[in-house]
Amino acid sequence: MLNVGLRYSFREVLGPLRDVKSVALVLLANFVAAPAFAWALGTILQLSDEHMAGLLVVGTAAGAPILTQLVALAGGKVAYAGSMMFLLLPATVIYMPIVLPLLISGVHVDAWAVAKPMIFSMLVPLVVGLLVHHYWPSVAAPLAKIAGPLGQLTLVLMLMAVLVSTWNTLTGVLGQRLILAGILYIAGCFGIGYLLSSRELRLENAFSTAQRNFAAVNVVAINSIGDPDTVVAAVVISFMAMFILFPAAGLIQRRGTTTSR
Repeated sequence: MLNVGLRYSFREVLGPLRDVKSVALVLLANFVAAPAFAWALGTILQLSDEHMAGLLVVGTAAGAPILTQLVALAGGKVAYAGSMMFLLLPATVIYMPIVLPLLISGVHVDAWAVAKPMIFSMLVPLVVGLLVHHYWPSVAAPLAKIAGPLGQLTLVLMLMAVLVSTWNTLTGVLGQRLILAGILYIAGCFGIGYLLSSRELRLENAFSTAQRNFAAVNVVAINSIGDPDTVVAAVVISFMAMFILFPAAGLIQRRGTTTSR
């Protein structure tokens, strides 16, 4: 997020938010279609109540922390992905405490607990980068050359750490309908974002809808629900998206490069 702020101006990042139609489609995809699809998929696959709750938590959490990395890897518009962070993160903080108690009985969501990791790990670095780019562009350029590779390195380390730490959990649910539900949900949300978008932003909106906000998912699943099966379902599905979408982004970029030749 710091790297995005250092490389782009306020106008480039915030400008897309003035497109009312585009913003409305993004909100529709993430906060209406995605949760509705989660409920429909869980019902069709006859998931247990605990696994259904985990899928619904994932379905209501938008604004993935790694969206800009996904879009960059796919060769998409990174500044636009940053603007989607500005839109989806505050919307998720407002949306989850209101909607989840309606979908899952007995759940109370602490809005500040959801907001805190998003503010300090995503929005603050982005705003700091934008301010440095705006007031000290000569400083922003060399810093961006460091922040970019460092961000890629930490992302790889994070993915490796997630894979190692959740390996037993992942293998423990292999063969269950939860894995199928996760794959179908990620693919379906990618299609939802792709279809509910203007032609020039389909790639970016597809990733912004498919990759859910695993930070918010973990906070809500662990602190607000606490049921072990629900936590497993939420964690497995939200992290499965990373291991599916990053290779997909790489394939999209290679295909685009080959086609341009």
